[in-house]
Amino acid sequence: MRAAARRSGRIAAEVTTPVRLGLKPFIPPPLSNLPRSFAPGVQLPDLPASTRVPASRLLPDGLPPEDYSRAFLAEFGAAPGKPVVFKDVKDGALVIDEALFQDGAGNWKADQDGWGPYSVFWPSAIQNPDEIGCWEPSRVNPGTQLLKRRVTCGALK
Repeated sequence: MRAAARRSGRIAAEVTTPVRLGLKPFIPPPLSNLPRSFAPGVQLPDLPASTRVPASRLLPDGLPPEDYSRAFLAEFGAAPGKPVVFKDVKDGALVIDEALFQDGAGNWKADQDGWGPYSVFWPSAIQNPDEIGCWEPSRVNPGTQLLKRRVTCGALK
């Protein structure tokens, strides 16, 4: 079937590989019945204004990843070994600590793909988001959560 799908130009609905089979219990099925944020034809609200930040806040390239992590943590009043619990706009708790910048083995990844210099800008996206996802308990599968809708934070204030 996959060969026929390749010949016809169609993409197979599901690709089965050993990795995919091993991860199957952990991959939720795609949902096509999620409610839309806005009904078709409704005028969408204007996008929020861009936030301008001075280039001087950008951290230098080439710092150790621990320094990028410390800069991020400092924006929340945290430090390595001294985590804080941040409450988001929906009163959800988020632990802010150095583990956000480490892989499962404890190796630093704060400068992954060269993004380290921008780490001081990420806290504002967490502290004052333009929009967030709203998780609600599933009525069909008790014990699971579903992303039901996206809400602009302006509507929450």
